[in-house]
Amino acid sequence: MADKRLPSLSDVVKQVVQQQQSQTSEMEKSKKLLLQFQAHFNELERQRMTILAETKKAEKEIYQKDEEIETTNLNCKCLVTHNQSVYADIVRLKLTLEERKEDSEAMLSRNNVYRERMSYHTRLFSEAESKLPIMNLLLEKKDAISKLKRRKEELLIDLENSDGNVIKQLQAEIETIREEITGVKQEIDNHLVLLDEEKEVHARLAKEIEVQNKRYEAILKRLHCQLNKVQLSNRQRKWNIQQMQKTAAELKKCLGMTE
Repeated sequence: MADKRLPSLSDVVKQVVQQQQSQTSEMEKSKKLLLQFQAHFNELERQRMTILAETKKAEKEIYQKDEEIETTNLNCKCLVTHNQSVYADIVRLKLTLEERKEDSEAMLSRNNVYRERMSYHTRLFSEAESKLPIMNLLLEKKDAISKLKRRKEELLIDLENSDGNVIKQLQAEIETIREEITGVKQEIDNHLVLLDEEKEVHARLAKEIEVQNKRYEAILKRLHCQLNKVQLSNRQRKWNIQQMQKTAAELKKCLGMTE
């Protein structure tokens, strides 16, 4: 009966105090754990927000890169189309240049033939001129004038012993000779005028030939310049396409690493 007695009040109070102290200690530990969990949760939340922001930023960059790639592809297609057009223009210009070159060569050939013909006709004209009757007549007249001059000198010597009839006769003969000489000079002047006109025609034809040659040379030079410009532009476009393709490849590679 003595072992089963009730605990005293002091023992109960002491036990309650111990339980409260134990509960308080447990609560402090729970609060510390709660604070630790709260801090860890906040850190995880901050990391989640950071990762979400970085994900959105990456998605935006990917979207921008996709747009850039699409724009680059469109530009490449446009450049390829333009390059084909430029190549067609180059082919057309080459054909035009070859046609102009053939025309120029044909014109030069015709000009050479014309020069040969002009030289041949000039030589024939000189030969024919030397055989003209008027040239023979001119020589005959010169010979006659020489004879008349000698005759005049002889007559002047004989005039001292002659009467007035001889003087009149001689004056009439001299006047006739002067008229003949004037006629011959007129014929010579007319012939010289014809020669000058023929020379003017030859000079004008030679000048026209020179102008045509300069014109075709200028055309050939201009076509060569145009062809050089087109070829330079084509090389520049090819280089730009290569650079854009290289940039597109690098962008695709960057996108593949991001994924």
